[in-house]
Amino acid sequence: MTGLLATAALAGCSSAEDRAESDAATKASQVGEAAHGTFNPVQTAEEIGRRVTGRDDATLLAVAGSDTGTKQGVTITIKVVGVADAGWWEPDREDGPAYEFCYDVRITRYEAHKPKQVPCPAVAPMTYPPLAPEPKLPDPESLQQSFAKATDEAGVREILSKLALDQRVRVDVLVRDGYVGVALRADRTFGHSYDCRLIRIAPVKTEAWRPATVYLQPGELSCTAGEAIGGAGMRPPH
Repeated sequence: MTGLLATAALAGCSSAEDRAESDAATKASQVGEAAHGTFNPVQTAEEIGRRVTGRDDATLLAVAGSDTGTKQGVTITIKVVGVADAGWWEPDREDGPAYEFCYDVRITRYEAHKPKQVPCPAVAPMTYPPLAPEPKLPDPESLQQSFAKATDEAGVREILSKLALDQRVRVDVLVRDGYVGVALRADRTFGHSYDCRLIRIAPVKTEAWRPATVYLQPGELSCTAGEAIGGAGMRPPH
């Protein structure tokens, strides 16, 4: 009899809604961590918000703050669905039911803070307009062909003027030690990443390459003409 009472008491202390709330809190934490990302650059509220709207496990309801570089950071209000798992005292019952919960998650530069449960606001989910297509760079093979006959800075700049590059592409040219270096950098709209092409023109050989993606992460290459002259990122990482 005592065992039955203990089981009943334990079941009463862990209702379906309690278990669903625990599940929802875990999911809200996961959303916050994903919104913060792996690296620690300063991110705008729009960057954070767009990252959340692309997820299937949360609904973005509000965004407050300007960027993660401020003391308050960016706070997102999200709605998540928590599911009550079957308790060990209910071996024959499937998981469920599901409940909706809302949380504020504050995100600063170096961390996503613990979600705080809040009443769900009576607002429509947030959306953002589509972003313009990212600028594209020519492939290394075509660049090598284009610059194959270039021998000096004047010739390089003439070829660049004929490439019809997107206006958002940053072009850098440098002459040093008998080489002409060219760098083409296309920054992503968000995410602090970019694409890069490096070209090195020497009297006997022209080389063009895209540095490995690992070299295009924050803190690695900057995609400059000087790096092109030095052959930076030409070889794959070990």
